[in-house]
Amino acid sequence: MIVLTVCGCGLVSPVFAYTDSDVAIISCNPLTAIDIVIGGEISNWTLSNIGDNIDDTSLNMTVRANTDWAVVIKDALNDDKPADSVGNMTEWIIGEMKYADDPRWLLTPIRIATETSPYVSLTGDEQLLIQGSNTPLGGFLYHLRVNQFLRLADDRLQTGETYRIVVTFIANNL
Repeated sequence: MIVLTVCGCGLVSPVFAYTDSDVAIISCNPLTAIDIVIGGEISNWTLSNIGDNIDDTSLNMTVRANTDWAVVIKDALNDDKPADSVGNMTEWIIGEMKYADDPRWLLTPIRIATETSPYVSLTGDEQLLIQGSNTPLGGFLYHLRVNQFLRLADDRLQTGETYRIVVTFIANNL
């Protein structure tokens, strides 16, 4: 027996999936950004030479920026430091954590540099230490060189006293 099947075919409308699309355009430009980190300290520096005394191993600075930048330094006269002593290491009473009432200070302002920039004498005004362009993600590491010139006329302090200065580093995008 043979079965013959005949199918009737008519016109079938194709099925369409209607879709629609559009786009959203998002654009941005990051703000200029800068980050500065000062590492290390000089807490018991023995000034043993009449003339230059240089510490180039204790302090470092990392700068991260996404555009051109500059770092300036100044003596901001922190902790009620007397204005007459601006830029100079000044007599500090360790036990009282304050500057002496009638303080002495070293006669020559402290000077600071990096390994790629010249020395800058510290003053009460912002002094350019170094500048550069955008940095890699980890930033640039600079070793800071601190120079204190000592004179015979600089006073030796008593036990419990030290010469002290706070250096303010300010980073700016250019």
